[in-house]
Amino acid sequence: MKILAQRALLPDGWKFNQVITVENDVIMSVETGKEGDVECAVLTPGLFDVHTHGGMGYYVTDLREEMQQKYLDDLLSHGVTDILLGTGSYAEYEGILSLCRQSMAKQKAGEKGGACIRGVHLEGPFLNPKKCGAMDPNKMPAPTKENFEARFGAYEDMVRLVTVAPEVAGADQLIRALLDKGFKVQMGHTCATFEEAQRAIAQGVTSLCHTFNAAPAVNHRAPGAVAAALLDERVYCEAICDFVHLHPGAVHMIYKMKGPDKMMLISDSAGPAGLPDGVYHLLEKDCEIRDGACYLEGTNTLTGAAVYTDQGVRNVMKLGIPSEHAFRMGSRTPALRMGFDKMGLIAPGCDGHLAAWDEEYHCVFTLVGGRLVYHGGKKDV
Repeated sequence: MKILAQRALLPDGWKFNQVITVENDVIMSVETGKEGDVECAVLTPGLFDVHTHGGMGYYVTDLREEMQQKYLDDLLSHGVTDILLGTGSYAEYEGILSLCRQSMAKQKAGEKGGACIRGVHLEGPFLNPKKCGAMDPNKMPAPTKENFEARFGAYEDMVRLVTVAPEVAGADQLIRALLDKGFKVQMGHTCATFEEAQRAIAQGVTSLCHTFNAAPAVNHRAPGAVAAALLDERVYCEAICDFVHLHPGAVHMIYKMKGPDKMMLISDSAGPAGLPDGVYHLLEKDCEIRDGACYLEGTNTLTGAAVYTDQGVRNVMKLGIPSEHAFRMGSRTPALRMGFDKMGLIAPGCDGHLAAWDEEYHCVFTLVGGRLVYHGGKKDV
């Protein structure tokens, strides 16, 4: 398939009148031209959301495949072509991970569509109960190798990222074991001091879960994990850019300190994401979407975002951040953090997971597996 883009985001920036040829899910060529099978105003790599829990009424604990499919399809209409599916802190994980494994196998075989599940992000259960957010603090066991293997040993091939609170007793040994297995590990839901966070970074914990959220505020006498992550050039920082979880000024500060190569745009989308304002039953609790975010009903406790990563891309542009940086933070940067070096670039030999946009950066079509999987409101065209 040949795509004619009036403007395409290439590794060295925006280029005009580009024809991108994709065959069998691989970009074969990129060249200046005037003709293509499909055309668009703007073409970028597909967005890669490494921190999402659901949407369109589906949450990761929902074991109905049809609900998961509805969510994966909806992501395509927002330019999200790839995800790590995020869990939380639960009593059992087997059903969740079994469905995820089944879905990944079907996608690999071409039997299932939607955004590609590239693996699992374990956002729990090895967190600090004092920073549990909307999760159940009673379902956060000690961070030991034995507890990890008992819950996830049969599914280690699917795990890409594990969020851990490094200050909890025993966490340093678990972190060492996880890194030895080749997992990516990040800090999150943590009360770690600046020094404790520095020690974790030195171990190899080189990203921070949703920066500023579920962590103590930065204080001039106790700067904590957030300051440690922002100051260390090795560390990637996730950022929920719905402008509810973070003030725009906080988002801009992360960008100024980390730059586009270490700041990752995430959604942290909850089950009701993409649905109208209202009350929805989720995680054995009632949640409500209001004012652009998802809360525990009747409280101001956030349970996740109500929008996807594309809204974060548009939001950061409002701060004056260059569009090429905004898209990089939503595609190439998370891909590199997760070890996918062929993702997030429009270049020969790279994955043909692409998103087309109008001039206001709303998605008009997505390409996965060498074919259009969303186009103008239609799926699998």
